[in-house]
Amino acid sequence: MLFFKVKKTLAGWLAILALCMPLLAVPSTTEALTATQRPDHITLTWIQDTRTTQTVTWRTAVGVSEALVQYGEEVRTGLPLTVDKQVGADTTELETPEGPVLLHSATLVGLKPGMRYRYRVGDGSYWSEIHSFRTAPAKAGDFDFLVFGDSQSTDYEVWRSTAAAAGRDTPEAAFFVNVGDLVDAGQDCGEWEAWFAGAAGLIEKIPAAPVVGNHETYTLERRRFSLPVFFTSQFRLPANGPDDLRGQVYSFDYGEVHFAVLDSQEGE
Repeated sequence: MLFFKVKKTLAGWLAILALCMPLLAVPSTTEALTATQRPDHITLTWIQDTRTTQTVTWRTAVGVSEALVQYGEEVRTGLPLTVDKQVGADTTELETPEGPVLLHSATLVGLKPGMRYRYRVGDGSYWSEIHSFRTAPAKAGDFDFLVFGDSQSTDYEVWRSTAAAAGRDTPEAAFFVNVGDLVDAGQDCGEWEAWFAGAAGLIEKIPAAPVVGNHETYTLERRRFSLPVFFTSQFRLPANGPDDLRGQVYSFDYGEVHFAVLDSQEGE
C-alpha cells in the first residue's frame, strides 16, 4: 500500500476525489471485537468549519451511561491538560454480528483558527489518553495532507506501518484521505477492529476524510452487498451531499481548497 504527501501550492483549485474501484475479492485477517468501558477507535473528522470546529468520535461497550469530551488550548507541549470546556456527546448503538457497541460523537465549536488543542474522551471514570489536534488557520496558505490508497489487506500490519510512517514523515499534515476500500468486507466488524488498530496514532491527531469503496459494501459472505452501514456509522462527515448518499458523498473547505468526495458506484 502506498501513501502520497500532497502539498497545496496553487490557491483556489478544486480537489476532487472520485472513486471508481475494480471488484477485487481479497481474503482478510481480522481481530476479535474488544469494546470495553474504556474509549477506543478515537477518530477526528469534520462536519462543520475546519477553522473553528472539530468532531470527535469514539467507541465503547454498551452500558456506558455518559460520554464526555474535555479539552483546552495547548499552552505548551508537555504540560498537563488544561480543561477549558467539557461537552457531552451524542450516543448511538451499532448492531454488529458480535453484539452491539456504542458510538459517541461530539463536535467542539467556537475554537480558534490555527490553534492546537488537547483533549480526552470518556465517561468521567474511564478516560482515554490525552491527544491533540490543530484547527485550520484563518489565513490561507500552503499545507500538507496525506492520501492513502487501498488499506484493505490480508495483513493490516501493512496499513499500521504505512500510517505510522506517513505520520512520522509528515508531522505537520493537516488531515488524511483514504480513497476507498479501507477494509476488505465493510460489514465485518473484525476488519474494522484491525483497521482502527492500524490507524491509532494518526486518526486521533489529524482528521480523516474517508471515501467509500466497493468493499465497504461487502457483507460477511463477500460478493453480497449492502449499504455501507459500518462506514457511515463510524465516520461522522459533512451532511452536504445528496439526501440518499449522506455520509458517502460530501465536501469541505481547507484554506482556499474545496475538497469534494464522491461515490461513483452503481449496483453495490
